[in-house]
Amino acid sequence: MLEEKLDMLMKMMQAMGTDIQKRFDGMEERLTSIDERLQRVEEKTDASYLMVQEAGKGVAQLQVDVNELREEVEYLHTKAVEHDKKLFKIEKRIH
Repeated sequence: MLEEKLDMLMKMMQAMGTDIQKRFDGMEERLTSIDERLQRVEEKTDASYLMVQEAGKGVAQLQVDVNELREEVEYLHTKAVEHDKKLFKIEKRIH
């Protein structure tokens, strides 16, 4: 009788051990999946960071270009005004 109870307890313990092992294996699979997803997120974050840096460099270059164009427009405007003044003086002399 005691032996039967011990056998029954052993079978229960083995069943519990099997169940625990299955749950543990399932947890390991989930952890592996989570690790893989986290790695993909990190890679995408790194790529996004690099894209933002590149965009920032592009914006900085655009600002430089805008400033250069602004200076060029101001220069051309000044030259146009000077030209108009000279032309006006010539017209004034003619009349």
